[in-house]
Amino acid sequence: MWIFRWILYLAVAITAICLALLEITHPKYNGKVKISSKYGNVTVYRTDDGIPHIYGDNKEAAYFGLGYIQAQDRLWSFQKFRLLAKAQLSEYFGDEGFPIDYFFKQMNLDYLAQVAVRNISQELKEDISLVAEGINEYIKTQPLPIEFWILGVDCAPFTLTDILEIEKLMDFAVSYNHQMELSRDFVFKSTNSSTVANKYMPFEDKYFRNNQYPTFDDEQIKKLGLFEKDGLKNRVKNFKPRHTNYKISKKDIYEEVKETLGMVHFDGSNAWAVHGNYTESGKPILSTDPHLASSLPCAWFMGELSYENVTRVGAFSFGQPWLMFGRTDHISTAITAIHSDVIDLYEEKVTGDGFYEFDGELIPIKQQKDIIKVRDPFAPSGYRIEEIILNSTHHGPLIDDPHDEIYKILKRLPFGAFKKNNLAISWSGFQGKSTYFGNNRCLNLAKDVPEGIECFRELGTSNLNIFMADRKGNIGMIPSVSYPIRKHPYAGAYVQDGSKSENDWQGFVPFDELPKAINPKRGYIANSNSMLTTTNVKYGVGATMPSPPRVVREAQLIEAQIKSGKKFTAKDMLKIQLDTVDLNAREMLVMLKEVIDVSWPRIMEQFNNRELKIILSKFRKHLNDWDGDYHVNSTQASLFALWEMEYHVSLLQDQIPHSVIRETMINIPDSDLYLMEILEHLMNDPTYYSEYCQSSITIYEKTYEIKSDNCLMSLAYNAVRAWKILEKTVSKDPNDWKWGSLHRHYYDHFPFSIIPGFKQIFHREVEAGGSRRTVSFACYDYYLNNMEDEVFFKSIFSANFRGVIDMASYDDPEKYPLYMSIDTGASQHAFSKHYFDMNKIHYSKEGRIMEIGKDVIAKKATYKFEIEV
Repeated sequence: MWIFRWILYLAVAITAICLALLEITHPKYNGKVKISSKYGNVTVYRTDDGIPHIYGDNKEAAYFGLGYIQAQDRLWSFQKFRLLAKAQLSEYFGDEGFPIDYFFKQMNLDYLAQVAVRNISQELKEDISLVAEGINEYIKTQPLPIEFWILGVDCAPFTLTDILEIEKLMDFAVSYNHQMELSRDFVFKSTNSSTVANKYMPFEDKYFRNNQYPTFDDEQIKKLGLFEKDGLKNRVKNFKPRHTNYKISKKDIYEEVKETLGMVHFDGSNAWAVHGNYTESGKPILSTDPHLASSLPCAWFMGELSYENVTRVGAFSFGQPWLMFGRTDHISTAITAIHSDVIDLYEEKVTGDGFYEFDGELIPIKQQKDIIKVRDPFAPSGYRIEEIILNSTHHGPLIDDPHDEIYKILKRLPFGAFKKNNLAISWSGFQGKSTYFGNNRCLNLAKDVPEGIECFRELGTSNLNIFMADRKGNIGMIPSVSYPIRKHPYAGAYVQDGSKSENDWQGFVPFDELPKAINPKRGYIANSNSMLTTTNVKYGVGATMPSPPRVVREAQLIEAQIKSGKKFTAKDMLKIQLDTVDLNAREMLVMLKEVIDVSWPRIMEQFNNRELKIILSKFRKHLNDWDGDYHVNSTQASLFALWEMEYHVSLLQDQIPHSVIRETMINIPDSDLYLMEILEHLMNDPTYYSEYCQSSITIYEKTYEIKSDNCLMSLAYNAVRAWKILEKTVSKDPNDWKWGSLHRHYYDHFPFSIIPGFKQIFHREVEAGGSRRTVSFACYDYYLNNMEDEVFFKSIFSANFRGVIDMASYDDPEKYPLYMSIDTGASQHAFSKHYFDMNKIHYSKEGRIMEIGKDVIAKKATYKFEIEV
């Protein structure tokens, strides 16, 4: 009996310790703290959803207070990004983190940050250091968040270099297009057809859909003095892709980088600004909803920062007191990722004795020794030191495969002592300069749009479009990017021959030759990671990226309302943000119906049993009245999405691994182009043959041979397969196939969402409307092949922040309110009621009104926290 008593005592003690730990680590939103700061007092009010409103006696106090509160609500997120940028994941997670650390050691972000620290102004250093002081004061005086306790690790103070290093990481995350170069190279080699590769992952306008939407059309380009008839095409007439010797391993740097950047990856963003001529208030309205990987907590820190006569409200990034999106005293700002090609991969001709060939000469490979500290429970100190050698050419670091089979056997060998891959990565971020903070500070202090655009004259390495609207009534946009000039502008779409100087970059496009806009004639500016210009321009900045259907949909909705004469309100913008109509799905649906209608007798003749015929009839009938709207209650959206995925993956399935096919579906705006071309052929000729259409299909262990009309019958069999999957794993009643049930936003809390026993505490899932092609963005990963999970489509990227700013809100906030929300909650603490409380209103058509001003907030505050000197 005494054993059970002691077990009970132990259970009670453990429970008490856990409860005490939860209470200790829970952020304190009420009360006072006294610090040794010499800057001044800070008061932090929070309304009932926990969003902080920070009011400082002066700039120094406010910046310090911002850092303190950022640490209170986001310290684990900051630490996660720091570990990633500094290549220190292995110190926490052992061998699992080693491949990621090795890659970022090669990228040398720490060195780039040190160079940046030397080059930025003293004023910038002081401003950022004030925020860092606030972060470190919290680390020094308050209990660390629960994540640190669970992992049994400490948190070192943050330095100025750390903050700039994280900024470099974010820059790289926005510039991730080298993944597509590897994929396109793989498709090219697998099919021996550059045409197939270009159609599958298009980068030339001749392969794009006809409904492209350039942010700057030819009329605007002419006005800017940048028009050059077929300027881009004339420079690529003689370009031909080449076969490489690089071989993608089963799990190589391509896949590893994809998994790594899932934590910070910019998959997309929407932004548009409408001129006051078309708004109810007579002032411009700016809309913004950036898309990052869905995570807990949200990557963006939302709040109000105010001191003296300065107010900034919106989304802040780590360690900086300037807005990324939001409203200052004079101007509102937003961003979208350009997705322009600022990274190239070069296949180097490496000799066995440490040289590489360049223009017929042998040049020594630069080598640098480094170490990675790996957590190891079997090592005497709890850690082991792995020596590595970093190799680089003049193009950039040589990328080794951290999953090389030799390394798995001989872990202790220094990396670089053996070589399998000879790929060098060249990135515009390797320039060594850092203008990001200076440009962003300048923009936050700008009085109007023209002044804001001039802030970017010294171009940095952030691959972003900057949107602006001001109180004077102006709207504007400028790309902030160091865009490389290539002899062959399309060469960057493929892995290039590093042994020839003609493939090296020839500099960067100057500021005055970048497309930019102030008050365009059409009355609005819109971009959703879409092409910036047509090909009638010299350099084609952003012209090699097809326009995703969501920007075409945005333009349709905006232009339709302008044409109707109805003036825009902020609520109209919220409605557009939540739009779930998929234009490409609509187009494919029309083609799919026509193909089935025209070919029905032919299909029925080849189906060899009655069940298949009945199911295809049901499939046809169920999609009959669908309009391409991926709203949460649509059952047709579930059926269509599953059929599209199945049929898409079936194309080229013998040539390309499923992982590559699915990756292109997630990351390429026009990745469905190849599928749509097949449908177009079938509409004209049901007997159309392609060697890439499958010749057999397995549906729940039964294999069906496709003896003729392989493209047509593959379409039909995959329709049956999709129906059967839904019947077997969801319900035999199609009314139960609601899109919101099968398609869910996954909010991962790194790393606890994948640790047994912790997922139930830290992880969140909610139903999701939309698709990767809708304005209400929900980029889903592939469904689970084993079908053991009731959720088929895992939305991993979504709109993490929403903002709609009517510039009239400055003067009449009651009539023209400010709308802002994030998709999780203010707190990082899993047991806080503000951990995930904002998600519902974030996806609500009502939106969340962001009130500001100390006099207003003090009366409505639920919490009051004071930092006193």
